[in-house]
Amino acid sequence: MRRFHFHVRNGDGLHRDETGVDLPDAEAARAEAVEGARSIMADEVRLGRLDLTGCIEVADGAGEPVLTVSFAQAVAVRFPAWAERRAGLRREPAFPLRRRLRGA
Repeated sequence: MRRFHFHVRNGDGLHRDETGVDLPDAEAARAEAVEGARSIMADEVRLGRLDLTGCIEVADGAGEPVLTVSFAQAVAVRFPAWAERRAGLRREPAFPLRRRLRGA
């Protein structure tokens, strides 16, 4: 088991995790960071706001960076089609169609 620290960086600044958690590997730390980001965002939504610009910076027991999970990476955001049109967003197809080349 390795010790991982989950530092939260958001609009309120950097909140350092001084305690940390023992986990088997970096993949388990990534899963923990994703769950933590989702929990923070759920609390924000209950207050009527959502800031996707934050992240959780994972460091090992020596304080060395291991990985970063942005809040935006932790969730899939879907907008209704009318909101996409109003905002000028273009929905990307799940499987982009290949364009045929003339003469090919």
